Amino acid sequence: MENGRELYVILREMVSKVKEGRVEDVSRLNDQFEGLFSINLEARSEDEILYDNCRQSCVMAGQMPMMSPEFVRDAEKKYSEISRMNGHYAI
Repeated sequence: MENGRELYVILREMVSKVKEGRVEDVSRLNDQFEGLFSINLEARSEDEILYDNCRQSCVMAGQMPMMSPEFVRDAEKKYSEISRMNGHYAI
C-alpha cells in the first residue's frame, strides 16, 4: 500500500488522541490521513479497508460521544490487527 508507514503512524496518533478525548486533534489527523490515502472503491485491498475502518472508528468516536467507548474499542482492535500485519512499521 502506498504511504503505508505514514498512514500507520497517523492511525497510531489518532487512536491515542481519541482515547484522550482530543477530538480536534483527531480531526486534524483525519485530514492528514485523507490527504495520503487514495480510495479506489473498486480495487481496495484488505489492508486498505482495515486502515480506513480504523480511521472511521476514531472519527466516529469524536462525532458520537454517547457511543464513544464502543468506537474507541473498535479503533484499538483494528489498530492492533494492523500492527500485527505490519510489524515492520513498528517504531
